[in-house]
Amino acid sequence: MSEVQAGVLLLLTIPVMWFLFWWGWRRRTRRDTTMVAALPAVPPELKDPIFGPVEAVYVTTTHAGRALDRIAAHRLGIRADADVGVHPDGVMVARQGEPPLWIPAGELVAVHRQRGMAGKVADREGIVVITWRLGDRDVDTGLRPRYERDRQPLEAAVSTLLGTGQSEAQRNEETTHD
Repeated sequence: MSEVQAGVLLLLTIPVMWFLFWWGWRRRTRRDTTMVAALPAVPPELKDPIFGPVEAVYVTTTHAGRALDRIAAHRLGIRADADVGVHPDGVMVARQGEPPLWIPAGELVAVHRQRGMAGKVADREGIVVITWRLGDRDVDTGLRPRYERDRQPLEAAVSTLLGTGQSEAQRNEETTHD
């Protein structure tokens, strides 16, 4: 095979690969739309935040415990810059270029930090993961605060909504010291 033939083959392969990626994402979106409930509506009047809003990167939302299994429905699998605020009645993730994501306080299950999630790896457990109920499923939503100083306060504020005032990691740490 000559260099010209190899170059032409490569140029033909790239659009085919992009088409396959697009087709796979479209199928995943259709599948997830039937499996995942509709997103909770943002309350018309939000109470003043107890924390934030802070700049963050909305990493993704995955099925709980499966950090690589993005949910494509409702555009939850698309990374975006966001402003995150913790309000007395829930967590508001205002994603730029995407619909806002409202996580009601009553649907919160846990909060913790981890190093990576669906294609995003951060240093020193830099992704704050909020586990919450979406319909009949538990999902994990990953947020990477822009500034390191915001990670612990964001985790603590969400923990306050859980009613314990402690994150899952803090509770686990206490039980290992007992």
